[in-house]
Amino acid sequence: HFAAKASDRSVLRDLGVGTFGFAELLACLTHTAGITWLRTMWGDQSRNHFFSDLYMSLAESISAEPSRVQDLQTLMLFPSEDMDVGAQDADAAAAQRATEPNLTNCVGLYAGLCTQLPAEWQTPLVRHLSHGLTLSARGRRLLDLLGIASIEQEDLERRALDILLVGEGEGGTQMRCCTPAHWASLTILRQCFLTARSPPMSW
Repeated sequence: HFAAKASDRSVLRDLGVGTFGFAELLACLTHTAGITWLRTMWGDQSRNHFFSDLYMSLAESISAEPSRVQDLQTLMLFPSEDMDVGAQDADAAAAQRATEPNLTNCVGLYAGLCTQLPAEWQTPLVRHLSHGLTLSARGRRLLDLLGIASIEQEDLERRALDILLVGEGEGGTQMRCCTPAHWASLTILRQCFLTARSPPMSW
């Protein structure tokens, strides 16, 4: 009977064989071994295919049940660029990222930098996806569902102002004075003034 209906899923269910779905994938990604899995695949030649397929599967699960977005917000799923690397350390950091990704969650994460301003002004302020990750269109669907997009110039200017006025860094932590983030913020707001753009808030 089993051999005759090997493709019949009801037979598998009768035998106690479960279906690997969103709950099981979430459990894998939450476990310590899941982080190791992601780090290992980052160094594999199929990196982009792997992350595209993973994100596509998660996007399909969210589309089927939108409340699942909350389950993904704290998972360390996304390889990101380093925010605190100086120009002199950029090459060393890039070499390290090639084999060991800096994994982060989706909270406060951007898909890319603002195209209107130099990247070096933005790096100390903006946490964004790694340059080493190229996603398929279906993989990028997860970014859309989670609201992960490139930062706009207005948002960047507001971020710069927040850092100078409030001294708030990544995750709401208090920042020390005269950090690269402070100098970058001053440069961005100076450019805003010189180009006669509307300020991020009323002076």
